[in-house]
Amino acid sequence: MKKTVLLLFAIFLAMSSQLQNVSATTITPAEGEMWWGYFGDNDVNASNFGAFGYDSQADYEAAIRIVKNDPVMGGATIKAVRLWLNATTIPKITSLKIWVSRILRNNAQGVTYVQEVDLSTLTAGANDIALTTPYAINNYNNYVGFTMTLNGQDYPIMCGGEYETNSFFFRSSVSQTSWGSVLDHGKLALQVLAEGVQMPDNYAIAFDFGTHYYQKDDEAIIPVKIQNKGKNPITSVSYIITDNGDASTATPEVTVPVDNLQYASSQSINISFDTSVPMKGTKNVIFTKVNGEANEATTEEATANGEFYIKEFMFPKVPVVEEFTGTWCGWCPRGFVGMEMAHEIYGDRVVLIAAHSGSGNYPDPMQISDYSPILNTVSGFPDSRIDRGSDLDPNPEYLQNALNPLLETFPDGKVDITAKWDDEAMSKININTSSMFAYNEQNANYGIALVLIEDGLHGTSTGWAQYNYFSGQSGYPSYMSWWCSQGSPVSGVTYNHVAVAAWNIQNGFNGSVPTSFSAGEALPFNYVADITGKTVIQDKTQLTVAALLIDRSTGKIINAAQTTIKPYGTVEVPSEFYLVGTFNDWNQTENGGRLVFTATENEGIYEAQGTLQAGAEFKVITPNGDGWTWYGGQDDNGVGYFLINSDLLNAPLAMVDGANFRIENGGEFTFCVNANDMTLTVIPMGGPVVPGDVNGDGVVTATDVTLLYNYMLNNDDEGMVNGDVDGDGNITSADVTFIYNILLGNVEPTPQENVYVLGEVNGNTWGAATGVQMNTTNGKVFTVQVTTTSIGDGYATSYFALTKALASTDDNWDEIQDKRFGPTTADEFTNFVISDAVLGQEIPLVTTDWRAFEAPTGTVYNLTVDLEHMTIVITKVNP
Repeated sequence: MKKTVLLLFAIFLAMSSQLQNVSATTITPAEGEMWWGYFGDNDVNASNFGAFGYDSQADYEAAIRIVKNDPVMGGATIKAVRLWLNATTIPKITSLKIWVSRILRNNAQGVTYVQEVDLSTLTAGANDIALTTPYAINNYNNYVGFTMTLNGQDYPIMCGGEYETNSFFFRSSVSQTSWGSVLDHGKLALQVLAEGVQMPDNYAIAFDFGTHYYQKDDEAIIPVKIQNKGKNPITSVSYIITDNGDASTATPEVTVPVDNLQYASSQSINISFDTSVPMKGTKNVIFTKVNGEANEATTEEATANGEFYIKEFMFPKVPVVEEFTGTWCGWCPRGFVGMEMAHEIYGDRVVLIAAHSGSGNYPDPMQISDYSPILNTVSGFPDSRIDRGSDLDPNPEYLQNALNPLLETFPDGKVDITAKWDDEAMSKININTSSMFAYNEQNANYGIALVLIEDGLHGTSTGWAQYNYFSGQSGYPSYMSWWCSQGSPVSGVTYNHVAVAAWNIQNGFNGSVPTSFSAGEALPFNYVADITGKTVIQDKTQLTVAALLIDRSTGKIINAAQTTIKPYGTVEVPSEFYLVGTFNDWNQTENGGRLVFTATENEGIYEAQGTLQAGAEFKVITPNGDGWTWYGGQDDNGVGYFLINSDLLNAPLAMVDGANFRIENGGEFTFCVNANDMTLTVIPMGGPVVPGDVNGDGVVTATDVTLLYNYMLNNDDEGMVNGDVDGDGNITSADVTFIYNILLGNVEPTPQENVYVLGEVNGNTWGAATGVQMNTTNGKVFTVQVTTTSIGDGYATSYFALTKALASTDDNWDEIQDKRFGPTTADEFTNFVISDAVLGQEIPLVTTDWRAFEAPTGTVYNLTVDLEHMTIVITKVNP
């Protein structure tokens, strides 16, 4: 497995099997005493519990702080220190001192209290060291810590769990030589035996639980973490839920059991939230009771807050990347590569805009004055902003890390856009937008800005050559290799995503979005853009138009859309088609009894799905002023209908105002209307359903997204063959996200032939070319039995992940970087622990997350991977 290095520190998550949570010289608290600290007993079992340091021979120092006048510890006396040590560290320790000091000092010099530790008494795990002289805190600010000298290389500092303020200070003689807080590695594994602690009996604090998006009436069950800060173990808690801190919205109190939670230990409580009322605001979970008694924490401490967006309308997010660049900028090629890779990965799911800047001695022929209001706020190049947020270096990793979570969000509004040339000379563009919002607004402040973007720009005159500081360099990621192999400047570069014109780019057009509107209301806006004089434009066939929906009160872009430009003279075809007939009593009323055709990604092509009984008659209708236009088949047989037999299925049939269509043999069908030539094609449905293929045409396209999206707007799923994409029994925004993941490549619509288990199983290690191949009979479900393996003597924990291919060599991880997949966890440094609670359960798998499964060494598991639904089920064979 590749080891992660952060701030020059290394973490080993696989610990020695000798590490225990009991000291060889355990001190049992007497009456009135207790072990106190930020690090709790359950943190020893945390997934990130491990050893920390530089793997160097050095002096190491670490400490916790007891703050002045602490209500719990301010008047206490310290009688002992409990320090966790790793088995590999103990033989290398030449000196160990524990100390207490009112300020942090180096090498235990001048501290208030210091005591040498007898090295012969040390053991792997927790070491209880009694103070020769008890130390009274006396309501002063005090640090409790240790100084350790090693004569060999090791990672000597034990830590884990979730970091808390004052829980971990560190310095060493080889790096980070000054004291500082350690935020990324949890809490220092250290406690003190305290006498005279003013500890409440029943005291639980709560932690905030993030931001959540739900469609109205979706199920919402969220884990909310609590921590015991009281003397008594927690066996139950009670809570209420309020909205935005309003006590009048409080739910009835709910009591749930807790697993005997000890002091300083944490546990997550699964809490169900009401999503029946649309809202955007804060849900507050207030833990009112502990063990049936009033929670002695303050209301603020006892309250966990989460941001909620509950909507009737869920709009997919289209982020906007504005890259600020120039041909004179030698470091800007990394932004060039970042934008190209983003386009390759995300396609039209992201609007990419390269805004070029140049002046004076630094010319850039692609600069336009239209973008000056934004470019004037840029302090350096290369630079980028996503949705007008913070400045971001536009290299590929940063862009992708920022875009991936954004694509999982659902903004408050959306904008659609169409455009066509307004004259034969192609000097004007007729642009129509339609915005829509998820909530009612009375004092809205939004605007729509327009950007004209061109691909394929190039030139030979001064300024077109790209300066390149990567020339002749090495050590950069492989995606920069082409630029490293070139000289400087580089001629012949083709520039894409270039902003060649823009209108009202900073705040959008006044009046483009009204100030008052209802949720789900379509809000049209039209603008005829004159591109006369826009001299940067080279090829009008390479132009696209983007609409940016801007929150003018914050300056942020909340959503966007882009489109190509239709030819001048394009005839508008009907956009509404319905199927009615004897199978639904010829009902053409507004709210029922008809199949609704949905526009596909192909201009003028509409589709619907439904079931017809043998002999059923039907027509296609479209609105016409105050009435309807009815289309049937040509009545050549004199019996009032046009018979569609097996020979006429899958063939375009002319729609005329005549007799009905009649189906000879019943079944499920896809009905395809071509509004360009007014034909109807009836396509039998059947065969295997492709995940994400909502309309049953055998492929996953944007049409499937549109069909689901219209369902959520109209609450009418007639004609949807496979609308429940994720198989949870409901059609929700999760199904839209599922299809987007397929289109982005995050979910494979057609399963791969092979799946391998990488990592510490069946005697393997973390070689990219070494894996255990899983078995399959259908290319969708894969099974295998594995035994977890230690990577070295004494390691009690093993790790493994999954891949769809193996590399050609053990160290060629880049070769399979887009083939690996695994579980998702709370943060990027945490693996997924296989506990009894997850055995037999479906665990989601994602290709954007390479974290591993963590399991005890020597355990036999059966693994079942379902690539169709991207899940894994793990069962244990041996106890």
